[in-house]
Amino acid sequence: MSAAELLVMEADVRRIWAAVRFVDAPSQRTVEAPLQVSARGVRWVRNLSGLHVLAELDETLLAAADRPPGLARQLAVYEAAFELAPAVPALAVSGRVSDPSGRYLPRMFTVNLPRAQLPAGRLAERFIPVEVLLDPSPAAPLLGSWAALRVSLTHAGRPAAHAVLRLHRVTGGQLLGRAMSDARGQALLIAAGITQVTVGQGELVVEREVEADLTVSFDPAADPLQPLDPDALALRGGVVRRILRRSFASGRVESLTIALP
Repeated sequence: MSAAELLVMEADVRRIWAAVRFVDAPSQRTVEAPLQVSARGVRWVRNLSGLHVLAELDETLLAAADRPPGLARQLAVYEAAFELAPAVPALAVSGRVSDPSGRYLPRMFTVNLPRAQLPAGRLAERFIPVEVLLDPSPAAPLLGSWAALRVSLTHAGRPAAHAVLRLHRVTGGQLLGRAMSDARGQALLIAAGITQVTVGQGELVVEREVEADLTVSFDPAADPLQPLDPDALALRGGVVRRILRRSFASGRVESLTIALP
């Protein structure tokens, strides 16, 4: 091999758009099991850290009719360069994730591009993975110390698919747990952070139960056969919403039936 041949290298240098970390909602740990991730016009690469990296955008996605004129060219320049990010129009990439093992419910998620920069001396947002929480399916395993609530939801006499549940502690409003119902209207809400004994309020020295408000959000117009973004639905107005107060204790698993109005 000659010296000239040693200088020949193959290079594929480009800017990585973003990375997504899928997180187990009850434990807040990265989901390491294989997941199916897709988004129109996007090439995903799963790295050794378990992150799904948005490595490339297809020109057909950037040139869609609803995109601003010149977006494809501007973002192509951004992808191929390593200078400061240009002031390009925002692009929202909608993705879908599902779990072949059935432990987590499928959901939609959104990644806004390009990822924002932060002032000098702070880690830029584009280097921080987007976290997407995955809600457990009703068949997900439970730890003995977890407080859990198995919920059956109906609306107009039919299963309420893709209803979103959020559990907040009455005192302080801390988020204790979250869930989403499957196509049968069944949901498993896990409150993993409730300890066996907590500091009491008022005259109580300790508490063995925690009072919490359970908020249920449901969109009757949503397609029950298509996944949705539960985080967006939980914040959206104009949907069916109901709040119930419940007591939770570490290690206790209860069942609840909710008929939504």
